[in-house]
Amino acid sequence: MTQITSSAVQPITLYRWVAHITYRRDAGNEVRMVSFEEIADLHEIVEAGPNFYAIESIVIRPGGRCEAVTIEQAERS
Repeated sequence: MTQITSSAVQPITLYRWVAHITYRRDAGNEVRMVSFEEIADLHEIVEAGPNFYAIESIVIRPGGRCEAVTIEQAERS
């Protein structure tokens, strides 16, 4: 799993999934990007903190390792 905050710029390894977790802070929202292999891994990331009651949103997307396909294209292969 790789994790960076929006204020840090560093190379990351893209795993199968990427999530942008938006946390509420007194000074304004903070977005953290995390990359992980299995959706179930997101549970441990969230539990590790910051406090999950401070989460405003979580957006999960494929990590981009493979070309995007439609449902129909995937069903044909």
